[in-house]
Parts: sequence; structure tokens; C-alpha cells
Amino acid sequence: LAEALAHCDASVEIDSSFCGRGPVCGGAAAGAFCDVHSSYGLLHVKRNDVGAAIWHLNASLGCVYTSYKAYTTLLAVYDHLHRAAPANATLYEDMASTQAAIGGRSDLNAAGLYREAARLHLRAGSPRRAIAALAAAPRGDRDGVAACFIGYWEGKAILEEATSGRDAPRRRLRAYRQALEAFRSVGACDSHPATAEAAEAEAEQLEQALGSLLLPGSGSRSGSGSLLLPG
Repeated sequence: LAEALAHCDASVEIDSSFCGRGPVCGGAAAGAFCDVHSSYGLLHVKRNDVGAAIWHLNASLGCVYTSYKAYTTLLAVYDHLHRAAPANATLYEDMASTQAAIGGRSDLNAAGLYREAARLHLRAGSPRRAIAALAAAPRGDRDGVAACFIGYWEGKAILEEATSGRDAPRRRLRAYRQALEAFRSVGACDSHPATAEAAEAEAEQLEQALGSLLLPGSGSRSGSGSLLLPG
């Protein structure tokens, strides 16, 4: 494997014009032509370096010569990892990154996987990681479906982080306003009416709570009051 990796490094050094943006490829500097990415990816699978394998195989998905092998290898890797740990949020982020690398109609698949990753992060008590996963999700699908459920879960994650942390009251208040904005971004969401209704209910609850927090004597302006919102 070490000798094969050295050949990949040499390929990049011979013609660096094929290099793209990205992390270091083996021992070489930044990116490589899709065939070299594919070779790196397959080597990293054998070395059990899953993160590097996924990145390189994703990078070779856009090439007609390597896309099929890269995608089928990624599916096999994901299937193995999912059977071992079906509730692994990071795995869903990795699967989402592959769909995002394909792009086009696969963006909606990517958004759905990032949403599931966020849900699992929240269930594990990691709202900050949930927010990061949602920030990576594509939202530009033609029908606006992704924006519907991404906005809803973004609001949930922001609210969870605000209510579970120990931030100063003023910072917490700002987080509540951000959560409200996320819930309001869902809008009518005709394709997912249940999501729209849930987001509207969350937004109304937040608006009522924020209204009471900003009343004179509530303590929110001085930072001395409690800013706990209903769950």
C-alpha cells in the first residue's frame, strides 16, 4: 500500500495542473486529477482511513471514467458503516457529502441526509453539531422542499443550544430571535404541510415568550432575569 500511495503522490507531482482545491492527497500538495483521486480513495479504503477515502472518492464522482467505481465503493463503505452504527450522525453527514458532490437533483437527497444528521446530533445532545450539519445542507432545490425542513430543524437546534447552555441572557435572547427567524423561513411549505404547521407553532410560542421577556421589569434588559423558554 505504501508503494501504491507513492505512485499516486508521484502522479500529482508530475502534472500538478490537474490539481484542484482540497486537503492534502497522501504526501503531495492539494488535490489531484479524478483518476488519481479515485486511486487515493481506494487505497484509503484498504488502509481503513474512512475520512480520507470518502473525500477522495467524492472528488472523483464528477469524472466519467471514475464515477461508477467511486460511487459503488462509497455505497459499500456506507452500507458497512450503517450496519455497524445506524444512528451515527457523522455517517449521515458523510453520505450527504456524497450526494452534494453529485449535485443537481441529488441536492435534495443531500439536504435530507443533513437533516437526519442534525436530528441525530440533537438526540445525542449536540445542538452545535446539528447546526453545523444544517449549515452544510443545500437549499436550492426547485420546489423549495429542502428549505422547509432545514429551516425547521435549524430553529430546533438553535433553540436547543440556547436553552441547554449557560450563555449570558443577552446572547441567549439573540439566539431565540435567530430560532424564530429560522422557523419563520419555513413559510407555507406546500410539499410538507406538517412541517409548516410545526414551524408555525414553534414560532408563535417563541413570539409570545419573547414578548413577555421584553416587558418592563422582566429583567431581560438588565441581564438579571431568567430567559428559560417552554420546551
